[in-house]
Amino acid sequence: MESWQKTHVALIIPISRALYKYDSDNYRLSKSYATIKTMILATRECFSALKALGVKVTPGKLNFYYQPIFVLAPLYMLIMNTRTAEYAMAKHTRTGKDEIGVLENKLRAMIAESKVKTPNLDRL
Repeated sequence: MESWQKTHVALIIPISRALYKYDSDNYRLSKSYATIKTMILATRECFSALKALGVKVTPGKLNFYYQPIFVLAPLYMLIMNTRTAEYAMAKHTRTGKDEIGVLENKLRAMIAESKVKTPNLDRL
């Protein structure tokens, strides 16, 4: 359970940061290949930090994040252009800013401990 929770944070923080660049407007984010690419790379960095700390990325199906960017970015562009993304992601970034801030602080502490560089996460 702990691995799953840490993995979830490593997944949602890059998505949240990408959405915040567009004022939590998933439809605007869906049009930015560059930001979505950065979001995916940031998630990989977060996963690397977890792995460096001995945390298994859970569930294992999240290893799809290691598919080529040219496959993942268009897929995320489609996902972000949906009402599901609006309700499941964008609205939560608006209403859960405090929670996301606390989770990001915890994630950043883990990243610092891991000594993994996160230039893409920092860029978001």
